[in-house]
Amino acid sequence: MALNIYFGAIGQIHLWFVFLSNILVLLSWRLGKHYDEVKYASEIDSLTKAYNRRMAFRIFEKLVKKANKKSQKIALFFIDVDHFKSINDRYGHHAGDEVLRRISATVLQSFKGEKYIVRWGGDEFVMMMPYTDETAVKQRHKQMMYNISTLRDELSIHVTVSVGCSVYPKHGVRLNDLINIADKKMIFAKNMGKTAIGAFRR
Repeated sequence: MALNIYFGAIGQIHLWFVFLSNILVLLSWRLGKHYDEVKYASEIDSLTKAYNRRMAFRIFEKLVKKANKKSQKIALFFIDVDHFKSINDRYGHHAGDEVLRRISATVLQSFKGEKYIVRWGGDEFVMMMPYTDETAVKQRHKQMMYNISTLRDELSIHVTVSVGCSVYPKHGVRLNDLINIADKKMIFAKNMGKTAIGAFRR
């Protein structure tokens, strides 16, 4: 009788242990999932799925370390959507949001290998990529401009962008300096009525 009570108690303890273990596993999974969701939300722009501005500096630091080790350069493209306010005014903000989403995706799809796109401002993007073959980057840059031009037919909206480019370490070693140079080239391209300016001039 005593043995039955003893083994019965042991069985109940075992069941409680299994139950509590399962609860702890479930809690750990939920907490881990929540952490991943919070981390994702803190790094990614919810509209375009590009990285947010804060992440640009972490990405650049990572690329610089890799570029220095592998004797690579880093191409930085500053991309501004032309007449974006007019798009919102004429077609509505929903259409404007779709333009931003499609441009973000199109830029990424236009370049092969490692690359990162950041939503820098409302209608501004920064794309960074390491490279060793300058000719290949120029060709992909042209491909990007062509791919963006096709959005006009797909969205039934006249979509163009102005692009300025800078190169690490040729034009600077700090992200802010490279962005300022690329931004000035982008403004020059926009004022000249062009959709792009040479990525590797001077």
